[in-house]
Amino acid sequence: MSFRHRISTRLIVGFAAPLLILVIVGAISYRNTNELVYTGGRVTHTYQVLEGLDNIMDAVKDGETGQRGYLITGQDAYLAPYTEASNSVGGRIDNVATLTADNPVQQKRITTLRTLVEAKFAELKETIDLRRSSGFAAAQRVVLENKGKAVMDQIRSVLDAMSSEEAALLSVRAETTTDTANLSRTSIIVSIVVALALVVTLALLISRSILRPLSALTARMADIADGDGDLTSRVDENRRDEFGPLGSAFNRFAEKIARSVRDIDHEATRMAAAAGSVAEAASRISGTAARTSQQANAVTDSAREMSVSLETVAAGSEEMGASIGEISANASDAARVVSEAVSVANSASETVNELGTSSAEINNVIQLITAIAEQTNLLALNATIEAARAGESGKGFAVVASEVKDLAQETAKATEDISRRVESIQGNATAATAAINRMSEIVVRVNDYQTTIAAAVEEQTATTSEMSRGVTMASGSTREITDNLSGVAAAAVETTQALDGALHSINELNEMSAGLKRIVGQFKY
Repeated sequence: MSFRHRISTRLIVGFAAPLLILVIVGAISYRNTNELVYTGGRVTHTYQVLEGLDNIMDAVKDGETGQRGYLITGQDAYLAPYTEASNSVGGRIDNVATLTADNPVQQKRITTLRTLVEAKFAELKETIDLRRSSGFAAAQRVVLENKGKAVMDQIRSVLDAMSSEEAALLSVRAETTTDTANLSRTSIIVSIVVALALVVTLALLISRSILRPLSALTARMADIADGDGDLTSRVDENRRDEFGPLGSAFNRFAEKIARSVRDIDHEATRMAAAAGSVAEAASRISGTAARTSQQANAVTDSAREMSVSLETVAAGSEEMGASIGEISANASDAARVVSEAVSVANSASETVNELGTSSAEINNVIQLITAIAEQTNLLALNATIEAARAGESGKGFAVVASEVKDLAQETAKATEDISRRVESIQGNATAATAAINRMSEIVVRVNDYQTTIAAAVEEQTATTSEMSRGVTMASGSTREITDNLSGVAAAAVETTQALDGALHSINELNEMSAGLKRIVGQFKY
C-alpha cells in the first residue's frame, strides 16, 4: 500500500481487508454448514429407511404370530396380530419405496420384497383358511411343507441386503459429515489467524503513517507555543493526505495570528491615544452633569409648587361636579314627575271621553223610556175610557188605569229630570276634556323645559368631569415631571460618579494598553 494516499483510504483498506477475510470465512462456513445440514438430513433419511425395513419385518413376524396362535387354538382372538399386520404391511412397504425412490437398486429390491411379502401373507391366509375349514391336521400338513419358511428366508435376505445398502450409505455420510466439520473448523481457525495477522500489520502501518506527520506538526506547534513566539515558522503543506490541508491550515492560522498581533500592536497604540481623549471628555461631562443636577433640583421645587396648585383646582372641580350632579338628579326627578303628570292627564282625558260616551248612551235609554212612558199613558187613557164604558164593573180597572197613568206621568217627569242632568254632565265632561287637554299641553311644555334643563345639566356635568379629569391628569403629570426631574438630578449625580469610575477605568485601560504592547513585543511577526 502506498502511504501517500489519504488517511480515509488507508482506514478503508485497513477495515476492508479483515472484513473481506471475514466474508470469505463466512462463505466457507456457510457452505460447510449447508453441507453438514444436507449430510445430516441424508443420515436421518437413512435411519428412516432402516426403521421402515424393521417395520416391514415386524409386520411379517406379527402375521406369523397371529397365524400360529390361531393354528394352535383355533380361536379368532389370536388372529388380531395377523389382521393388523395384513392391513398395514402394504403401507409400510410403500413408505420404504418412497424413501428409497432415488436409489434404483433399492427400488428393485422393494419390488421383489413386495412380491415375497404378498406370497408370505397368501401362505398364512391359506393355512388359516384350512384350519378354519378342515381342522388342525390339514393346516399342519401345509406348514410342514416349509413353503412359508422358504418365503420367509427370502424376505429376510432381501431386507438384509437393503439394510446393508443403507448401512453402507450411512457410513459414507457419517464420514462426509466428519470431513466437512474438520474442514470448516480448519478454515475458520486459519482465517482467524490470517485476519489477526493482517489486522495487526495494517494497524501498525496505518498508525505509523498517521502518527509521524502528526508528531511533526505537534512539535512545530509546541515550538511556537513554548519557544520564543516565532510566528514566521511554517510546516510542510505539500502532502497528498489530510496532513497537507492540515499543514496549510496551520500555516494560514500562524499567518493570521501574526497579522492579528500586528493589528493588536497598532490598535493598542491607538487605544492609548483614545483613552487620553476620553479622559479629557469625561472630565468635561462630569462638570456638565454637576450643573445639570443643580438646575434639575431647582425645576423640581417649582414643579412641586405647581402640583399643589393643580391639586387645589382639582378638588374645587370635584366639588362643583358634585353640585352639578345634585342639580342633574333633581332635574331628572322633576322630568319624571312631569312625565307622570302627562300620563295622568291623558288617562283623565280618556276617562272624561268615556263619560261623555256613556252619557250619550244614557240619553238614548232615557228617550226610549220616555217613549215607553208616553205609550203607557195612552194605554192608561184608553183603559180609563173603557172602564167608564163598562160602568160599575169597570171601576176597579179604572182605578188601576188611573194609577198606571199617574206612574207614566211621574216616569216622564223623572226621565226629563235625568235627561237634564245627563245633558249637564255632558256639558261638564266637554269642559273638563278641554281643560285637561290644555293642562296636558302645559305639562308637555314643562316636560320639554325639564328635558332641556336636564340635557344642559348633563352636558355641564360631563364638562366639569372632563375638566376635573384634566386637572387631575395635569396634577399627576406634574408629579411625574417632579419625579422625573428628581430622577434627572439623581442620574446626573450617578453620571458624575460613573464618570469618576470611567476615569479610573481609563487609567486601567492605559495600563492594559501598555501591557498589550509588552505582550505583543514577545512575538516575532
